[in-house]
Amino acid sequence: MQIVVTGAAGGIGRKLCGSLAEAGHHIVALDRRYEPELNQIPRLEHRVVDLLDAVSVYPSLTGADALVHFGNFPTAHSAPAAQVYRENLAMNLHAFTAAVEVGVRKIVFASSVQVIEGRRRLGDDPLQPSEVQSLPLTGAAPPNPSNLYGLSKLAGEDLLRMMCAATPDLQAVALRLPYTSKGPTFPHPINLDDRRSWKWSRHTRLDDGLSWLDVEEVGPLIHAILAQDGPGYDCLMPASDDSHLGLPAEEIAQRFFPGVAVRAGLTGKFSLVDTSPITKKYGWQPANLAEYRDRDARENPADTS
Repeated sequence: MQIVVTGAAGGIGRKLCGSLAEAGHHIVALDRRYEPELNQIPRLEHRVVDLLDAVSVYPSLTGADALVHFGNFPTAHSAPAAQVYRENLAMNLHAFTAAVEVGVRKIVFASSVQVIEGRRRLGDDPLQPSEVQSLPLTGAAPPNPSNLYGLSKLAGEDLLRMMCAATPDLQAVALRLPYTSKGPTFPHPINLDDRRSWKWSRHTRLDDGLSWLDVEEVGPLIHAILAQDGPGYDCLMPASDDSHLGLPAEEIAQRFFPGVAVRAGLTGKFSLVDTSPITKKYGWQPANLAEYRDRDARENPADTS
């Protein structure tokens, strides 16, 4: 399969290109900056393309089987808020429009958990009621962005949904990606130091379920999605099988989500995100991190003070 990956020079983009190339795909890697590291990946063609220039996008998408679109500002603080919003909208419009017009029929969009994360923070005193409607979370959670970055990602989701309605043979998936750890993934040790350095930050958002995902799992997830055929729009929320806090899901729900309805049992789980819809449809599931969760608990006892 020939796959165009935008945002290929970013941290996730480079990992993703390597993973998809290793799976046997031919990759056309696009970014507005040149990244020499990409040229070390076999079966990869690196092109410098600015997605803000609509015309320049078409040649790279012609003949492709799929578009994997990570070519947005990576965070809400990457530039002034209005610029992040305006340019993300333009990049999404240009990439999706060009893909559909040249005949690409598979699109995966890197949306963000910031579409749903709201304003509540771990350090809020008093803790405000959650706006989450029910637990565990899935890609069907109602949007509740708190900044223009999240709003730009929501607009990208809506654009894809509209394009699928107008293009019956288009298959599009939006991934509400949470914070991604630097990995590597199971069965190798996850980067516990990276998680511990901020997992109790008072500024950590709560209504995204305190979710995270190992960056090494993004490639296999997208490979699994592209392996499935079936037109239509889908919105998914992939996440690790635990949370930032490393506490049982029931305890997190009781402490930080009082009064929120629980649709499915949380007993024995460490994540407030239900990834079973992804497993059922696409065959992907997050790594079982029980061994490393136990090690983290032994080495770093929880302290919420």
